[in-house]
Amino acid sequence: MVLRPEVRALTARTVYRANVAINCAFAQFLALLLGEPALPSPYPNQSRKEALKLLREFGAQTDPSHLGDVATSKRWSQSLGLSSWLKWTRLSQAPTGGVSFT
Repeated sequence: MVLRPEVRALTARTVYRANVAINCAFAQFLALLLGEPALPSPYPNQSRKEALKLLREFGAQTDPSHLGDVATSKRWSQSLGLSSWLKWTRLSQAPTGGVSFT
């Protein structure tokens, strides 16, 4: 779905590129896991290169805890140009009553 031209036309360039890279990384991961090398083939070469970088960063994670996930998410958001969109908050400090996008 993300590779459809109308999705690309309606999506901000940075968000689209990041989304395609993350989806491609997941397809590459599944390709290795399932032995299906053709899974990432619909994705453009640039997306595959970005996805490989994301997978290498994930593979380099040495902390299997929540803190390792946070560190990986921060690295990915920086790599994809989305770091200004990401803010980690302790659950105890998160707003209650639902999510607010203001």
